Amino acid sequence: MVAVLVAGGTGMIGKLVVKELIATGQYEVYILSRGHEKINAACPGAKTVIADYTSIPVLTTLLSTHNIHTIISTLRINNDIRSTAQLNLIHAAFTSPTVHRFIPSEYNIDYSLPDSSLPFPGKQYYLAARTLLSTPPSHYTKNLQYTYIYVGFLMEYFALPKKPAHIPTLTEFYMLLDLRSNQLSLPGDGKAIITTCLTTDIAHHIAAILSLSSWPKELAIIGSELSCIDFGLVCERATGRNLRWKFESLETLEKGEARGPDSNWEVGHREGMIKGLINAAYLAVEKGAFDIGNREGVMRSKELLEKEGVVVREAVGLEEFLKMKWGS
Repeated sequence: MVAVLVAGGTGMIGKLVVKELIATGQYEVYILSRGHEKINAACPGAKTVIADYTSIPVLTTLLSTHNIHTIISTLRINNDIRSTAQLNLIHAAFTSPTVHRFIPSEYNIDYSLPDSSLPFPGKQYYLAARTLLSTPPSHYTKNLQYTYIYVGFLMEYFALPKKPAHIPTLTEFYMLLDLRSNQLSLPGDGKAIITTCLTTDIAHHIAAILSLSSWPKELAIIGSELSCIDFGLVCERATGRNLRWKFESLETLEKGEARGPDSNWEVGHREGMIKGLINAAYLAVEKGAFDIGNREGVMRSKELLEKEGVVVREAVGLEEFLKMKWGS
């Protein structure tokens, strides 16, 4: 069987990817970890290998020893240390003779968009991985096949304050929909597109695309894509609630003054964190960054898999999801 290694394989998306890979029965699945804590119990059927992310030679030996063919990174890339860990893993993948494919950790939107459309302060970490994958140093003797995966907003956040059983530690941070305060907080004039997908469907599609002989550079996994206004209407219909609507103007977003949903302030998040995340995400929505399925060059996962004869289940849409969580 083809050996697949999942970096961050006990995290929010990683553990679901591991589960889906094991369910196919087609792969020998490895979890790359800094330690064995709780891994074997959480991911039965997968093998754990201990990583020293600071050493490219050690990582290279590990990949070659276990004959790893494909690496799926689901590391949370939010600081220099974690970014370096992923970069070192990419270097090791280029160096190991067994590795041929690499999926970097993204699972959001296109981080190569200009700051005017995506004023996200951490995107340099993702761009560093992209640069290394697309233009490796000349001393490497091979290229890696790779794909960037876009999913938009993770749908599970819209069910808060209810947390899904598969993500019991989901951070209680509200964007767009705040069912704790019975509120919608939407950017601009309501015409921009919001794309969202469940983590379980993301994992299902990632496992499915491993069966393809080649990958597109950019791949969108989509549960729902709705204008902001239609998003609000779906939320009201699915939950049976009359929600309070609030629109954050483009001018307010550009000044960094949008406050977003009320509950973020009530649950104790820091003002800088709230305004930073809300204004960056809402401005990205208003500028079209979350209309991922209609971006030039992006292939829709469902259409690609169907074209190649790969059967995947239908992704759960937002209305169905909210009905399951909040419908009467």
